Amino acid sequence: MNRAQHLQSARDFLTAAAVLDTMPRQSQAVAEMVWGATVAAMSAADPEHNISHHFAPNQQWSFRQVARRIANSSLTLPELEQCLDNNQKVLHTYFYHGDAHPTGLRRGLSEGTAYVARIIATAEQSLL
Repeated sequence: MNRAQHLQSARDFLTAAAVLDTMPRQSQAVAEMVWGATVAAMSAADPEHNISHHFAPNQQWSFRQVARRIANSSLTLPELEQCLDNNQKVLHTYFYHGDAHPTGLRRGLSEGTAYVARIIATAEQSLL
């Protein structure tokens, strides 16, 4: 996939998450859609996506390499690291184990979606 296709995938994942979030007992699917949006948005924002090695988002070093390349004044490296902590360690893990407290999950989904929206904005700017 090229960067524009990843950008569309990120948007599609967020749309799917919003739809699933209106349905009962779909919180694990919603969490995984936000994680999928994170991966797609990071790939879309990465200026080296087509020339660098394959992005392996479940490997923290790989995520951090991309984060270093896309960090800017509107989306700092510490914020991207917080995104990884939230979206991978909380949401992606919740998809597999279903062990998040409802209040913490709601906060994680809200923060995760906000991070993805900011990464999407960075991708959009870099694709102009």
